Amino acid sequence: MSRAELETLAERCEAANGPDRRLDTLVEIAVHPDKPWIIDHEPGRFPRKPIYGTFSDLREWAEDETLEPPEISAPRYTASVDSAMLLVPEGCHWSVGFGAVPGSDKPLAFAGVSGSGGGGVLNMAVAPQGLIALALTAACLRALAARENDDG
Repeated sequence: MSRAELETLAERCEAANGPDRRLDTLVEIAVHPDKPWIIDHEPGRFPRKPIYGTFSDLREWAEDETLEPPEISAPRYTASVDSAMLLVPEGCHWSVGFGAVPGSDKPLAFAGVSGSGGGGVLNMAVAPQGLIALALTAACLRALAARENDDG
């Protein structure tokens, strides 16, 4: 995925008002484009055989809110700090915190990812307080974008 697409996803994470499964899916597509996707299960008794789809099947769903959602196996990046940490590039360190921007009365969650795997710079992101997973997901996407820029 291109640097611009990763940056756009990071911006969407920062603008989100809460966890978002469509956004989780787009993030998973961006970082694991060749991963096989379980999009449904065959009818019948448990255990049901999985039905695999392509990432393009999920991209169509993630970008069109009128479509019925399939079963998604993407991690809950925007809801879980544990899942968001899966996005930290190798060789990077991450940190989170809370504070306020001068001139604003709204507390924010801050996340940073730095190190050689993220372009060697500090990649920051913010989200409303309490939505630290969104901020960390955005910071990781920025670090991945910086790496894309370095690699090519």
